[in-house]
Amino acid sequence: MTLQARIETMASRIRREFDATNARIGNLALLATANKTSLVAAVNEVRAMQSTGVTISADPGNALAVGTDGGLHCHAAITSTLNW
Repeated sequence: MTLQARIETMASRIRREFDATNARIGNLALLATANKTSLVAAVNEVRAMQSTGVTISADPGNALAVGTDGGLHCHAAITSTLNW
């Protein structure tokens, strides 16, 4: 295999991995938070709301929720995706 072919194969693999990661993360515009710049920013927004006493219901349509124990919880789909 030539150097060019190996580089093309590697670039293709990197692109597939990048696309798969983006697909698992999802569309940030669909976040139910005001800050949609990143998942970290959205999680921090939810944590800040929790610290001010705001209760967030555990709606299966949302990825993050504050539980009755006061902890921040991820629903199973995002937990397995992020490998937490």
